[in-house]
Amino acid sequence: GSPDISSGKRADAVSRLTGIPDICIVWKVHDPITKELDITKSRILGDVKGKDVWFFDDLIQSFGTLEIAGKLVREAGAKRIIAAAVHPDFTPAINGKPSAAERIARSEFDEVIVIDTIPKQLNEEWPEKITVIDPSEYLAECIARLHRDDQLSPLFLQPQRSATPSDKR
Repeated sequence: GSPDISSGKRADAVSRLTGIPDICIVWKVHDPITKELDITKSRILGDVKGKDVWFFDDLIQSFGTLEIAGKLVREAGAKRIIAAAVHPDFTPAINGKPSAAERIARSEFDEVIVIDTIPKQLNEEWPEKITVIDPSEYLAECIARLHRDDQLSPLFLQPQRSATPSDKR
């Protein structure tokens, strides 16, 4: 799924790579005067009832867009809601606004999967629903293939069972 219109191409690419034909896109509507998100007018494009919904993103900062997308797909009957992102650049609590980790904890998401590209801050607590994947073995294999002048495409075009969540933080 796509948490907003601008991520629709990413959702379509994942759909084609996985062979799963169903995608959904969250259409968020903002009030023209206040610029605040009007969740009552926002819609989901696609059928999510009784389905597992995965959102893919490159970066999670505030978790605001995903939080809203999760709420909308849960209200539409999604069975399980999962987000996967590369970079966990989580914002801290600022000016009374909750941190990204706090938003994740209270969100409708069952799991949020991130890659260990940005270290967790000392003493920062992350909820149990965050799974961190260590990509070091995968990157080492890429480097080894480049050194041997082997193809990299098989690593990206076939599901890799070795890239399982290795660290709950």
